[in-house]
Amino acid sequence: GWFIVGAMLLLMMQAVAERLHGHPRVTSLVLPTPASRAEAMRAAVATWSAPVEIVSTETAKREAFSTAVAAAAVSGTVTLELALAGVAMIATYVGDRVQAERFLKYKVKFVVLPNIVLDRLVVPELLFPQPEPKALADAVEDLLDDRAKAETQVADFAQLRAMMEDGLPDAPLTDPAARVLAWLGKKR
Repeated sequence: GWFIVGAMLLLMMQAVAERLHGHPRVTSLVLPTPASRAEAMRAAVATWSAPVEIVSTETAKREAFSTAVAAAAVSGTVTLELALAGVAMIATYVGDRVQAERFLKYKVKFVVLPNIVLDRLVVPELLFPQPEPKALADAVEDLLDDRAKAETQVADFAQLRAMMEDGLPDAPLTDPAARVLAWLGKKR
């Protein structure tokens, strides 16, 4: 269930926070959280050895993204938000046995939205049947220490942003309302 998987991911984020606290490039640790979970998250991180700020508004999240040097992200829409904000990241997900079987059965190429849209591995995907906090912390620390790796991601994210804003040569971006009106005009 969500609670079990969420607890596993929380343990992984704790490992990242505690490893990166004091890293020369890290001035603060921020964990964006839905408002409905903010108090529970504040209680959870209060026991960690590294101070973590919980932000739960869109404004606070955008501000945190605008100053971030790197991120550890759970696979989902936040990976696209971080990419569009130009934040280098490592993505992770802890799935259950059934999810792992489906992943293998259907030969899923990518899980992280920026990788899916760009159709190539840009964001490292650490997918686990069991939590591996050390592996995630190692990967994020490596991203912080290897600026060229982070800069390459950010350059790829600029391409992603351009694709989303302008479309592609063979599929230019059009206003959905204009497309519907054009289609309706052809139906007459």
